[in-house]
Amino acid sequence: MSEPGRLVGEAIADTSGSITRSRLRLDCWDWFTLLLPMLAISPLLYRQANFLWAKQHLQFFPLAFAAAAWFLYQEGHIGHSISKVRRASAVVAANFGILICYSSLAMYSSWLAHLAVIVLTFSWSLGKLGNLSVLRIVGICGLLAVALPPPNNGDQKIVVALQSLSTTVSNHLMDVTQIIHVRSGNVIDIASKSLFVEEACSGVDSQYALMAVAGVMLLIGRAGLVVSLITIVTVPLWAILGNLLRIYSIVIGLEWFGVDLASGSSHTILGLITFSLAAWAHWSSVQFLNFMSMRYSSPLAIAQKSPMQTLDGKPLSAMSHWTLLFPALMLVMMPASFVGAIALHIPLPTVTPEISLALPLESDLPRSLYLSRRVRFSTADRVKDQAGLMGQHSRIWTYEMDDVSQNVSLDMPFRGWHALWLCYEATGWTVLSSNQIQIDSNGEPLTWPYFEINLQNQVGEFAVLHFALFDEEGKPFLFDLENVKNTALNRWSRSIFPNSIAFFKGERSPFDPLTFQFQIMSQSMEPATPELLQEYRKIFLDLRNAVRDKSMPGIRKLTNK
Repeated sequence: MSEPGRLVGEAIADTSGSITRSRLRLDCWDWFTLLLPMLAISPLLYRQANFLWAKQHLQFFPLAFAAAAWFLYQEGHIGHSISKVRRASAVVAANFGILICYSSLAMYSSWLAHLAVIVLTFSWSLGKLGNLSVLRIVGICGLLAVALPPPNNGDQKIVVALQSLSTTVSNHLMDVTQIIHVRSGNVIDIASKSLFVEEACSGVDSQYALMAVAGVMLLIGRAGLVVSLITIVTVPLWAILGNLLRIYSIVIGLEWFGVDLASGSSHTILGLITFSLAAWAHWSSVQFLNFMSMRYSSPLAIAQKSPMQTLDGKPLSAMSHWTLLFPALMLVMMPASFVGAIALHIPLPTVTPEISLALPLESDLPRSLYLSRRVRFSTADRVKDQAGLMGQHSRIWTYEMDDVSQNVSLDMPFRGWHALWLCYEATGWTVLSSNQIQIDSNGEPLTWPYFEINLQNQVGEFAVLHFALFDEEGKPFLFDLENVKNTALNRWSRSIFPNSIAFFKGERSPFDPLTFQFQIMSQSMEPATPELLQEYRKIFLDLRNAVRDKSMPGIRKLTNK
């Protein structure tokens, strides 16, 4: 990042003839830190690219990666000798990155593969580009890290938090300007329309994109450490303010001018305008911080911040060829991840109208449950033009009585495990507790455990969610953390032999089976009493097997079995 004096240092180095701009000559360090590891994990990187592209708020990642490559190419100079401390640090970082590569292949983790790219790029630059300071290299690698979502669905948690914050702030602003509205979770109802504060309007798109823009601005402006930290910390503030402007503009357009900016090209244009304003405001704040930093820094202090390294060591290009054996052994583990990359292009089967007729009908469930009676039956199809969509088809039975409402739903198809509570969190519900029920009311272990999730939304409603999954043969699909770990650790070896052969014969992906989900959402204004909770559990267990059995004819048609 901050490298005042860089031009002076480069001029001296150029005079001595120690710099070469050539990047075509490959040496052991290139093979050790970049070429062999990247080749071995390339199928996982392809899978990660598909994963990032599927998330709207991370679709900028190609630009971030291109910007990092551009900075390295334009600013990095090969030929500087490297200090002994920097050499040792580069070797340690490179070995750590290769260990991450091994872990990603063993666990079939595209997330770890992405992390490995960041660590290996850092170690390569540290040992190869002696003219760049460590802070500068960290800043460039930060562009690669911006597109790496936090583990354990951390980006989804950010989405939920920003949705709630954007809705809350918009709600207060409409109160101040006396616009009549009703808020329910992340939905704001005004006289002319019901508005859902979705991911695109919650600030998460701008949050990640602005972080990338901030990184580029800091690198171009050669900002110092303090300015960089302040800039990064303030990104969420500008993102929220920009998206508050977008949400409020939609409301003002509907209420005052009768113009609908909530959909279509007008919504897209509005989003671009508000993002541009937020980016301009953020750029202005960076310029101000840079001005203040330069104003209160003495010329002597600036002159001492030269990026030149101590010339007391040799470049890492002169490594032993035997060291290449360590990353080259990863190529043995590559076939499994290659199979998995191909499996990405096996779409989920589409639930056609003919298949839908073979699924459970309204009359297949009782007319009344414990405290409620059936009031409607519906079929939901989500984005029919996307055959690979998970949960594209649902059969929904709705029961109501007094203040109790129960939605019984069969959802399909999925691939592997589906954490259903994340879908409810995205619509404004908060998880109060989560349990996997493994024993029945008599204390006997269940052969088909299920999840029980207690929820509450912003308007004070409570809900109990029960759900379980089964596979295409009707067998329970269980969530067992130990089994998941063991499966991940052995996945590469299992898939190389019988499963990869089965895969190339045209059978389904050897990694994640086709699954189907049964759920009951019981909602009321009061928390469920222990007695009511027992009734909810009984209803779920009574209906689960019945719905599964009634579903099998349609599932057999869906899977051509």
